[in-house]
Amino acid sequence: FGTTQTLNNALAINKFQVLSISPAQGQKGTVVNVTITGQCFSSSVSVQQVTVSGGGVSVSSVLVVDASTIQCVFDIGSGVLVPANARDVTVTMGDLGQIFTHTLVNGFTVQA
Repeated sequence: FGTTQTLNNALAINKFQVLSISPAQGQKGTVVNVTITGQCFSSSVSVQQVTVSGGGVSVSSVLVVDASTIQCVFDIGSGVLVPANARDVTVTMGDLGQIFTHTLVNGFTVQA
């Protein structure tokens, strides 16, 4: 049957993941426009959610710009129950039966 042939770069498989967040910090009591960079984001799925761990940070206006960019708004509370520390940011995306989730550990820091 002949020798083995290889076609380099014929297939690239990317995994759903969050790579970075900009800006990666925000002051308590402020509203921050955030850009999340990653892979395999989709604007055509029914679930497009971004969450921040630790309490006191609400996320709104989630917009999938393209397969590698999400824009959203972090509303950082100002009360004593909002700790100033590093937070995990989780992106959840997909449709019923096929949901993908990835967390960027310590991806955003709430500053005092």
